[in-house]
Amino acid sequence: MPLSVLPTRIHKPAPRSGYVLRERLQQRFLQGLFGRLLLVSAPAGFGKTTLVSSALAEVETPSCWLSLDSGDNDPVHLIRGLIAATQTCFPDAGHSCRLLLGGGQPADTGSLLSALLTDLSELPDDMLLVLDDYHLIESPAATEVLAFLLEHQPAGVHWLITTREDPSLPLARMRARGELQEIRADDLRFTPAEARSFFSDTMHLPLSPALIDALEARTEGWIAGLQLAALSLQNHSDPEHFVRAFTGNHRFIVDYLVEEVLRQQDNQTRTFLLQTSLLPRFTPELCNRVTGLSNSQELLHRLERQNLFLIALDEDRNWFRYHHLFADVLRNQLRQDSVDAASLHLRASQWFAEQGETEQAINHALLAGDASAAAALIEACWPEMRKSLPESRFLSWMASLPEAVTARHPVLCAYYALALLSSDPQAACRWMDITRSFTDNPQTTRGLIRNHQAWAAVPGILAISQAYYAGAQGDPSCIITHANTALAVLPQHEYTWRGAASILKGFVLWASGETSSAANAISNGYDNMQRDGEISGAISAAFLLARIRISQGRSAEAEGLCRRAVELAADFPLKPQGYADILVVRARMAINRGENERASDLLNEAWSLGEQARLQESAHLWYLAQAILAARQNRLTDAFDLLDEAQSQFMPGPAPEFEPLEAWRARFELARGNIAAAREWAQQSQLSITTAVHALNAFALRVLARLELETLRLGLPGACHAGDVLNLLQQLEQHDARPRPGHLPEILFLQALTRHCQGADTEAAALLKQAIHCPAAHEQQALFMYETAWVQDWLNATLPLCKPGEQLQQGQRLSEVTASTEATGVLPLPDPLSEREMDVLRALHSDMSGPEIAASLFVSLNTLRTHSKNIYSKLGVNTRRAALRRAAELGLTP
Repeated sequence: MPLSVLPTRIHKPAPRSGYVLRERLQQRFLQGLFGRLLLVSAPAGFGKTTLVSSALAEVETPSCWLSLDSGDNDPVHLIRGLIAATQTCFPDAGHSCRLLLGGGQPADTGSLLSALLTDLSELPDDMLLVLDDYHLIESPAATEVLAFLLEHQPAGVHWLITTREDPSLPLARMRARGELQEIRADDLRFTPAEARSFFSDTMHLPLSPALIDALEARTEGWIAGLQLAALSLQNHSDPEHFVRAFTGNHRFIVDYLVEEVLRQQDNQTRTFLLQTSLLPRFTPELCNRVTGLSNSQELLHRLERQNLFLIALDEDRNWFRYHHLFADVLRNQLRQDSVDAASLHLRASQWFAEQGETEQAINHALLAGDASAAAALIEACWPEMRKSLPESRFLSWMASLPEAVTARHPVLCAYYALALLSSDPQAACRWMDITRSFTDNPQTTRGLIRNHQAWAAVPGILAISQAYYAGAQGDPSCIITHANTALAVLPQHEYTWRGAASILKGFVLWASGETSSAANAISNGYDNMQRDGEISGAISAAFLLARIRISQGRSAEAEGLCRRAVELAADFPLKPQGYADILVVRARMAINRGENERASDLLNEAWSLGEQARLQESAHLWYLAQAILAARQNRLTDAFDLLDEAQSQFMPGPAPEFEPLEAWRARFELARGNIAAAREWAQQSQLSITTAVHALNAFALRVLARLELETLRLGLPGACHAGDVLNLLQQLEQHDARPRPGHLPEILFLQALTRHCQGADTEAAALLKQAIHCPAAHEQQALFMYETAWVQDWLNATLPLCKPGEQLQQGQRLSEVTASTEATGVLPLPDPLSEREMDVLRALHSDMSGPEIAASLFVSLNTLRTHSKNIYSKLGVNTRRAALRRAAELGLTP
C-alpha cells in the first residue's frame, strides 16, 4: 500500500564532493553509532547533515533516512515517514502498519506504535534510522511517539538524530544509562587545519594561511560562515579588505554574506533563488510553474556546480532543497522585496493538485491565503481521505479557514460538525445548524456543490451528528429519531454510516431493556460494517452483540460471534480496536465453563495487545473478568483489588451495564460472609425483594436473592420470608425464559437453596438435579464455585443423591477445589516458576527499580520484562504488587 510519503524525504544524501576529511569526527561518529541513540546537536550551518551522510557511506549496516518537516508534528504522519524510510532498506517491512493505515478508518497512534515496534523487531538485520532536522518537531504528541520508540526499540535498531536544538526527549536518563552518544557544536567546528583544507582543496581559493586563520577565528570554525565567505571571495579583488570588513554574530555574518552572494548573481538567478525559497522541496517542473521560467533545470544545475547551498534529495537529482539557513535568509529577503508570495504559493498549490499531492496543495493554498481554493480542495478530498488521515489534520485545516468560507461549502459543514462533537459540542451545534439550513433548503446549494456523491450522504451524516449530540444530552428518544432519519436518507451504499446509525439505535433499545430489538439493530450495524470492509467497526459491533447474547444466556451465539470476529481480524498482525474486548468476552465464557486456564490465556492475550486494541469505555471489563477469575480460584483478596481497578477504569459509555461492578462487589462480599456490606449495596441500589425484573437488573436481583437467603438462614433482623425469595426467583425464571433460558441453572440452584432453608431437602435435591441437567447447564460448569461454607457443605451432601454418573463436572471440581483449599489455603500453581524466574521474583520483592534489578541479575531490561511477564502470567496477575502478594500466599516469598 502506498504511504504517500515524498520520496525526497526518505532519500539519503550522497556524500558531497570535495568534502573535508575529518578523521577525528569520523571515529567519534562510528563509536557512538551502535548504541541506542547518537545525537548530533548544533545550530544551523555546522555541517551536521554533511558529516552524517559522509560517515554513513563508510558503514556497512543498512541505514535509513527521514528528513523531518512540520507535518511530522502529526504522529500518524511521522509514523508513515518512519515506515517509508525503513522500506528503503527493507522493502517488505511495515506490514502491520500498512494494514492499519489501509484499513479504511484513521489509525490511532497507539495501534501504529505497537505495529511499528512489531515490524522493527522482525527486521532481518540491524538498522540505523536517521532523523534529520529534529528541531522541526514541536508537538508533545510527536515527541511522545519518539520517546516511546526510543524506550521500547528492538535491540537491532539504532537511532541517529540531527537537530539545531536538544529535543524534549529523556536525554538525561539515557545519558545516565550510557545509552546516549553526543556530537555537538564544539566538536563540529572546523579546526584551523580543516579550514585551510576547505579553502584550498574544496573551494580552490589561494588564500594565505594567515587570512584563512583570521576567517576561522572570525567565524569560530562555523562552517556555513566559512562557505559563504569563500563564495563571496571567489570574485573579490581584495581578500584582506574583505576579511576585515565583517564581524559579529552568526546571524549578522549570514545576512552580510548572503547579500554578497546574491549581489554577485545575475538578475534571473537572483529572482529564481528568492521565488523558489518558499518551496521546502522542489523539482525543475515545479520551479518552472512557480517562477514562470522554462529553464529551471539549467539554473539548478548551475547553482549546484557553484556549491550554492543546493542539496539534491534523490539519486536522479530531480528534487532539491536549499540549506535551511540559506533558505531562511532568502525568504527574509523575499519579504523585504515585497514580492507577491501569495501568487507563488497559489501556483505551487495548483501544481501539487495536478500531481495528486492533495495535502501539499491544501497547505500551499492556505499559505497563499486563498481560503476558497483550500476549502474546495479539502471538500473534494476529505470524504475519502478521512479513512487514512487523522481527524486532527482535518480540524487543523478547518481552523485555518474563515467561517464565512466554510459556510459556503455544505459538505465541509457536515463533516466539521461531526468532527467537533467530541471536543467542542457548542461549535458542533452551530455547524449542524448551518448544515441543516442547506439540507432543509436544497435550492440554497445551487452552485455550491462540487462533490455530489459526498453531498448525497450529508443529510444522513447530519442526522448521525444529531444522534450523537442527543446521546451526550441524555435524550434517548432523540437518538432514535435521528438514527431513524439517518437510515431513511442515507444512500444504500453508505454502509459504514448506515451501520453507525443502526448501532446508535441499538444502544438506546438496549438501555431501555429491549434486548432483542437492540440485538437486531446492532446486528444490522455489524452486517453493514462488514460489507464496507470496516473491520474495526464490525469487530466492535460483534463485541456489543456478544455481550447482549451473554446477558440473554445465549452463550453459544456469543461464542459464534466471537469466532467470526477473530476470523475477521486474522489478517491483521496488529489487531483492530475492539479485538481485545472480544477476547475478554471469550474469557468470561471460559470462566463460566470452569476453563480457568483457558480464560487466563485469553485475558493475558487481551492485555498484551495494548490499549489500542480495546474500546476505551470497555477497559474495566478486563479487570472485572480477572476479578471473577480470581474469585473462582479462591483468591478473594485479589478479586477485590481487581474490582477496585475496574472501578477506576470505568467510563460511562453508550452500552448499558447489566452487570454493575458494585453488584459483583456485593457478590464477593457474600462469598466471604460480609452480609452487612452486601446489605448496604442493596440499599444504595434501591433494590428490594419486590423490585420488578427487567433485562438490566436481572443480575443484580440474582445477587439480591443470595443476600436474602443468607439473611434468612442466619435469622438476622429484617429477614424476609422464604416465600418472598421464591417469588423473586420465579419472576427471574419467567424473565429468563424469554427468548430462551440462559441463567436457569443458577436460578434453579438458588431455588434449591431456598427450599433447603425451609427444611424441604427432598424438593431441594430435585431442584438441584434440574439445575445440573437443564440445557443451559453445559455453559455453567463453574456454577458452584466460591460459595460460602454452608452451601459447600450442603452441595457435598446433596450431589451424591443424583443418579451415578449424572453429576456435572462442577460437582467433581467442587470437591477438588475444596480439598486443595483446605490443605493449602490457595489453589496450587499449575505451571511452576523456573529457577531464573524465582531469581527475578526475589528481586521484585526488593525496593530496586526495574533497571537496577536488570543490572543486579546481569540481564537486559528487555529480558527482565520478559521474565516478569512470564511470572505474572503464571501467577495469574498483572502488576508487581499483585505478583508479590500472590507469591506470598503460595509461600514463594517471605
